[in-house]
Amino acid sequence: MNIPVEVEWYRVKWFGMIFHLDTLFYSWLALLVILILALFARRSIREIPGRLGCLFEHIYAYFSDLAASMIHKDPQRYVPFIMTIFLFVLICNWMGLIPTFIPPTRDYNTTLALALISFFAFNFYGIRRAMEDSKASGKGVWGGFVKWISHFVEPVPDIWRSLEGPMRYLLTPFLLVLFIILNIMEELMRVLSLSVRLMGNILGEHLVLGVLLYLALFITQVWLRPMNWATSTFVCLLGALTGFIQAFVFAVLSLSYISGAVEGH
Repeated sequence: MNIPVEVEWYRVKWFGMIFHLDTLFYSWLALLVILILALFARRSIREIPGRLGCLFEHIYAYFSDLAASMIHKDPQRYVPFIMTIFLFVLICNWMGLIPTFIPPTRDYNTTLALALISFFAFNFYGIRRAMEDSKASGKGVWGGFVKWISHFVEPVPDIWRSLEGPMRYLLTPFLLVLFIILNIMEELMRVLSLSVRLMGNILGEHLVLGVLLYLALFITQVWLRPMNWATSTFVCLLGALTGFIQAFVFAVLSLSYISGAVEGH
């Protein structure tokens, strides 16, 4: 069987689709790093935890407190997901600090996949919470699903109750269609916002830091050769900081979307 495969460096064209092998490789490498760290951290978690276990405990405790401040009921349920997202994005971002390594998050395919995971996660959590609350109140699980769907027509019911006379019947149908479209667009824009923000910042940061490092090394090599290590360290620390900030922003935004989905609209 002849399979149409065209290989060009680290791009593979297969059945009309282009696979970015470098992005796939570094993404799987990031997952492997997280798995190895988690296994070692689990072994070091005890009454007096080791350094790695203590680090993981601090990260978990921080996101746990953050979730508790945003979600009132069962906030711990969402912490493992948010912590995993944070660690994966952080490791992917920091890969750009290693010579010859490429951060997977500079590829829109990676950031779009992460944004879609976050999108389906907060919608899943929202539907599940609505069903659980509806079942607890005796209305059945499908009543909760209908309640969750109804948030796409907000705030039309409030407008209906506030209007009187002919305006209620003339204006409400138009607003109903308008707000359904706007609410659906708002949900979809979250995917675009998460994916483009992360990809743009990491790609821009990677390019800018590369230029800064080149200029710094060139200047110090010409006039002040012993300062090479200092300028390189500064640029690497700046890259580490921006990578951490972008991972933190992505995780916090995902948590805020989950909070909005499970706390009601």
